[in-house]
Amino acid sequence: FAHVDCLVEMASRNKFVTVEGRGPISRWRHCATCHQQFTGALEIEMARRCWRYFRDTPSRVDKCHAGKSLAGVLATFGELDVVERLHDEAGRGVADDNLILSMEAERARSLVKLFRPRDALEILSRVRPRMELRANAHVRIKYNYVMSTTLAVLGRVEDALPLTADVVECARTDQYGPHSAGTLNAMDFRAVFLQKNGGFEEAKVMLRHVLAARTRLLGPNHEQTRRTVDILRRVAAL
Repeated sequence: FAHVDCLVEMASRNKFVTVEGRGPISRWRHCATCHQQFTGALEIEMARRCWRYFRDTPSRVDKCHAGKSLAGVLATFGELDVVERLHDEAGRGVADDNLILSMEAERARSLVKLFRPRDALEILSRVRPRMELRANAHVRIKYNYVMSTTLAVLGRVEDALPLTADVVECARTDQYGPHSAGTLNAMDFRAVFLQKNGGFEEAKVMLRHVLAARTRLLGPNHEQTRRTVDILRRVAAL
């Protein structure tokens, strides 16, 4: 695949454009031209290189983000043995409340990928009071994403629906704005949960809005636009 050393050089020299304001880690996970996320072996290798680059950085924040990014990728691809250790090492010495909450949400996300949703729910339930008191909009969105997914895996889609509504509202009003890619992602996410809970008409209305906006912003051939088309077709067929 692509010359990884070249991609690493570009990312380390800040030549990548950040994606949705996600900071320096996004440069290691997305194409500089189209902003689509790396996948497969390239995604794993770039996550490993990112962790090596930031592991000894003076910035605990960048180290934390790099570690949780790699842990999430490895959990997706089933490399179970190092995920917990990565979360522990990446979070060591972190004092910022929002960063700690973000780390715990990422740890829970990894546990869901490792088929341990009850352990994930335990973590999320433990930190929920702190999240409600102290979390900024970005962390609140992440927490509710992960909690919704965890509840769905446990068969509690109805309990997850209010959280998905909060994700959309927080994305639209507090974090990204009404027409941003982040808000469209949130609407896409909620539509899937609506469909799972039998809210087909509301899901179709939301997906049509997302499809029109993504076609306008990204073009008809972008992977996110095509994915929305596929989801809408499935929902319309029900």
